[in-house]
Amino acid sequence: MYYATLTQVRAYLKLDTAETGDDALLTDFIRSSSRYCDTRSGTHFYPLIETRYFDVPENRRMLQFDDHLLELTSATNGDATAITLSDLLYHPATIYPKYGTSLKAQSSQVWTSDTYGECEQVIALTGVWGYHDDYSRAWVLSGDAVADALGLNASVTTINVTNASGAANDLIGPRFQAGQLIKVDSEYIDITSITGNALTVVRGVYGSTAAAHLTAAPISVYRTMADVTMAVIRLTAWRYRQKDANVFDATTIIGTGVKTTPSATPPDVDGLIPMPIHLVYRQ
Repeated sequence: MYYATLTQVRAYLKLDTAETGDDALLTDFIRSSSRYCDTRSGTHFYPLIETRYFDVPENRRMLQFDDHLLELTSATNGDATAITLSDLLYHPATIYPKYGTSLKAQSSQVWTSDTYGECEQVIALTGVWGYHDDYSRAWVLSGDAVADALGLNASVTTINVTNASGAANDLIGPRFQAGQLIKVDSEYIDITSITGNALTVVRGVYGSTAAAHLTAAPISVYRTMADVTMAVIRLTAWRYRQKDANVFDATTIIGTGVKTTPSATPPDVDGLIPMPIHLVYRQ
């Protein structure tokens, strides 16, 4: 996923609408700058649907994650029984992302081994994993919907909408931009290009499954954390302006390994990238 769009970068650089010759280059810089944010932070800032497996915790209550959790959709105990999600508490309680979960004191359930007594990687948690500090507001209604008269089947790669250039419900416009992640029902979809009101897309991305959708199914847009988006815009703009300056990335040996940093990176870029607690899965 790109953490900024070509539309955002072009606006930042104040490029005229006719200046499109470097759009492919800018897109490459957006992609590499987005991955720099992942490498720099040691995490990812997009939502990934995945099932992860955990050992039975020693205290039988508290389970620490090995990745950042945004939303849990199902939990299966070691003995293959479903854990009631309302029996779970999330830690921390009031902020995102979540680093662990525990069973409520009044719950009759405990984390347990499988039927053979095996305790390693027997608890399955399915959910949305990734880093976002305000995930409850990360998905914004676009204000538009699937306009195809017959709806969508699971294989089409074009979605027609009513007004691609309108504003989303958070007043950001245009509501659809190439490089965005959108959601229809529970399917994640990448927008690769836009022609008029037709979105060319990649279906079923980031662990989701391509599925059929009805006409008028609402479309939501994913908003990456604002600081991460700005870091990508700033780094992309800097790389673009330096493209003919023979400035290369610098490699530095640090205590925890090798760090590659774009030489003379704008000093605010690294400060914008969140440095979350690096989870170490322990039992």
